[in-house]
Amino acid sequence: MYKIIVYDTMTLTIEKKEMEQMKKKSFLYIIICIVILLLAAIIIGPILWWNSKSESPLKVWIIDKTVPTQTYREHMGLMWILNHNKVTNEKTNDYFQY
Repeated sequence: MYKIIVYDTMTLTIEKKEMEQMKKKSFLYIIICIVILLLAAIIIGPILWWNSKSESPLKVWIIDKTVPTQTYREHMGLMWILNHNKVTNEKTNDYFQY
């Protein structure tokens, strides 16, 4: 809201400049809030989507003839894919582990 002072035009122009600066600051705050909300949606969105996905039971056999040790390093990618797609063991209803 403008404060009009008839006898002093210098005060009137200073108040207009202050109002314009306040409008710029409020616009900047709105932009910052929107950016923060978008970043939060980008971070939280996939988590909520994965949690809302239903589990799918499946019988899976991993026959290990290529790995000479018991670290199962070569099968970590397969386990990650199964867990990411929420594939569970039909008997135990647990996710697959190494």
